[in-house]
Order: sequence, then C-alpha cells, then structure tokens
Amino acid sequence: MANNWDKIVKLACKPKSAAPKAKYLDSIIATTYSDDSSLRDVLAALAVRLRDSSNVVIHKALLVLHTMIRMGHTDNVLSFLSSSSNDVLKLRHITNGHNDGNISSYAGYLEARIRVYRDLRHDVIRVQNETNREERISGGDSSRETNGGGVSRSKTVNARKLRHLTVEKGLLRETKGVQLQIHALLQCKFFMDSLEDELNLTTLRLLVKDLLILFQAGNEGVINVLEQYFEMSAVDAEQSLEIYKSFCTQTEGVVEYLSIARKLSNLLNVPVPNLRHVRKTFLCLLQLSDVFPLILGANKTGGRVGGVPS
Repeated sequence: MANNWDKIVKLACKPKSAAPKAKYLDSIIATTYSDDSSLRDVLAALAVRLRDSSNVVIHKALLVLHTMIRMGHTDNVLSFLSSSSNDVLKLRHITNGHNDGNISSYAGYLEARIRVYRDLRHDVIRVQNETNREERISGGDSSRETNGGGVSRSKTVNARKLRHLTVEKGLLRETKGVQLQIHALLQCKFFMDSLEDELNLTTLRLLVKDLLILFQAGNEGVINVLEQYFEMSAVDAEQSLEIYKSFCTQTEGVVEYLSIARKLSNLLNVPVPNLRHVRKTFLCLLQLSDVFPLILGANKTGGRVGGVPS
C-alpha cells in the first residue's frame, strides 16, 4: 500500500507549475482521518518529494502538506509531525538551505505551525476556526448549555479561545505562539512572484486565509493580555509589554500584506477586510507613564504591577 501512496503523492507533485489536482488531494486528505498507516506512508512519500532537485516539486509538496493541515484532520497531522521521533519531513533543512526565498519561507511557516503545536498541543487556527463556526451557529451565544444542563461543545471550544484564557492557563505562551506563526507567514511573499502561475496563487490563497484567522486570534489574545495587565506579576507584565510591542510591529506587516491581498481579491476569491494601522498610544502610555517604573520596582520586590504583593 505504501507504493500506492508514493505513486499518488508523486502525481500530486508533478514538476508542472499548476496546483495539485483535486482527485489526488482528496485521496491524500482522507488519510489524515485514517487509523491505519496510510498517513505515515503519505508523509514519507512527501519527504522524498521535498528532497527533489526541482523547485516546483518541492513547492507542490509543501502545498500538499499545507492542504492536509488545513483541510484534513489537523490534530492527526500535526500530532504526528510534532513528535520528536517523527521528523520525517526535515523542513528546517529547506528553511535553512534552499536557494528560493519563498520556498524557504513557506517551509519555515509550516515548521512554525508544527513547532507551536508541539508546545501548545493544539492548533490555534483550527481552534479559532471551530470557535468562529460555533458562534455563527449559536448566533453569538457561545456559552449556551445543552438541554440536559451540561456544557455544550461550543462552550468547551470557546473556553480555549485566547480571548478567555488566563495568564495562569498559558495566555502569554499562546499569544506568543500566535505571533511566532504570524512572523513566519509574513515572510512568504508569493505575491511578488508571478500570479499567473496557479501554484503561486493557490499557495497565497491558503496563506491569506491562515493570516486572517491568526490575526484574529492574536488580536483577541492581546486584548485579553491588556485587560489582565495590572493584575499580573512583574515578570508577566514585562513579557506582556514585549507582546504588545510585537503586536504593534506585526500589525503594520499584516495590514500591508492584506492590503495587497485585497487588491488581488478577484484572483484569490478571499474576502479581506480593510484593516487600519494599530494606534501605539497605549504602548507609549505604558512606557512613559509611571507604570513602567512600577514594573521595574515590582521586579525587585517580587510584587505585582498594581502594587499588590505577590
């Protein structure tokens, strides 16, 4: 059976500048839901394609992997790849040594997805997508209960959203994980290549969809961080300040990236909102007012930002 999957993956990654055909992708995606060894066989076949001498083949193999993560059983794919014993794809070799900047950056972004999953044990994009879907179904009331009085699935999913995490439950770590993925994605500038190439266009379409969800999750995480800021320990407050600085810088990059995507909306067929640059007033207030000295003072005494001993 392994030979069969190698043949299907090889056909999906033909050295031709066109997106992989749906009939091959559908079969490959199905393996992500399988309990047998087919997922392992597909990933092993992709690893061979990732070592090919053709840039097109490598690009298509990365696109197939991205599609598996996005359209297939995300947890099964990322759980397998994030295991220390299953570094079958060795994406870092492409990230560090490939001569094509966009292919190298694309591998780096997918590697970031795997690395963050290894740390958080869930995929931020999948969780945010599920939460958005549940909230649409429930009409915005994502905390509804079942008829039996138990907590519904939507409330369970919603509890994992960055908007509702506490610092103790990993808010800062998860927000930084989102920012790491956004940083890696912004390096993938396929819009600078020919968009008459279906392969580039398909890749950019998936990246824009990911970025919209990551930016939403990052926004919710930063809002939550700011709301809890004055109750944090000094160490957490300093980390939060760095998170907010990164947010301000990244937002400029995201606005620029999505403004280009919006101009290409007729090609991408992805609705992109008109975003504005973030105001840095709050950051300036934190740095220039009495708050930042309070952080430093609290650091020495082990206190909290608000002056309450920890």
